[in-house]
Amino acid sequence: MALLLSERDIRPVLRDIAFMDAAIDAVEAVFKEYAQKLTQQHPWTNLPWHGDRGPLRLWFASSPGVGGAVRVNSMLPGGGSAADTRFMLVFDPATGALRGILPDEEFNYARTAAPAGVGARHLAPAGAAIMGILGAGKQALMQITAIARAVPTIREVRVYSPTPANRERVAAQACDRLSIAVEPVDSAEEAARDADIVDLATNSRTAVIESGWIRPGALVIAISSNQFPRDFIASSRVFVGSREDLLYGAFRREPFLSMIDDSSWSIDRVIGDLGEAALGQVEARTRSEDTVLLDIPGMALWDLAVARALCDWADARSIGVRFQLSDV
Repeated sequence: MALLLSERDIRPVLRDIAFMDAAIDAVEAVFKEYAQKLTQQHPWTNLPWHGDRGPLRLWFASSPGVGGAVRVNSMLPGGGSAADTRFMLVFDPATGALRGILPDEEFNYARTAAPAGVGARHLAPAGAAIMGILGAGKQALMQITAIARAVPTIREVRVYSPTPANRERVAAQACDRLSIAVEPVDSAEEAARDADIVDLATNSRTAVIESGWIRPGALVIAISSNQFPRDFIASSRVFVGSREDLLYGAFRREPFLSMIDDSSWSIDRVIGDLGEAALGQVEARTRSEDTVLLDIPGMALWDLAVARALCDWADARSIGVRFQLSDV
């Protein structure tokens, strides 16, 4: 039987640290399949509604080990809550039968955090102890959780947001959830300087760090576009979730594409994608002082991996509503 999950159903699941561990493992597994060319994923397909309204946006991925998933975004204005206009359909890998339906609202924070956890697991410097995060919005708590779970040596997290109340709130929530030292700080530089891992989780569309703040050998993770300066790209070993998605994804990844356009950088300078790193096909560093930049534009495979893990997790705990469309 298929599983129908509401926002109310999945909210406690997404707050379960053990689920984040499962999500990180699930995303790592599909990254490995992707690196071995075993998966399929298709970019956003925009289907226009009547007139100039819309579009209806679809995103698909499939994996031999996990199954298939379609992400549906209905972009009509006035369509109701986000949970009613953005949702996931998950399909069984063996039969193709519908496995589950779930809303893509708070789920989105988990599906963005899990790849950051995979990246931290494979690209962080040995013994990484200090994490800095820039941004204290909806993504922040999940980002801290995923990275701290993936790198158990982390003992201190610094949180910066230009809004003091936001950084204090996220720091308190993360400290309570993870039982490690999480402190709000007064500047982006204070969060980033000398940290072993720096996570950029802001909604800014301009650079939020300076190259001089980042210590040699650190890992910087970016989940949004244009949050680091050009010279930082030039001086770092660059890893990506997918070269294809960096070049041809739904949203323009900057400053990479502008640097490609003006010939100051090339996609050939990418060291590897996350699947290659997870398989041990490429090294994060050749010297301990090599700084690593991980840029992770969204991939349909993340949606598939985390949505399937969520269905399995909820099913095992009798969360949600079971249903079938057939009459047998």
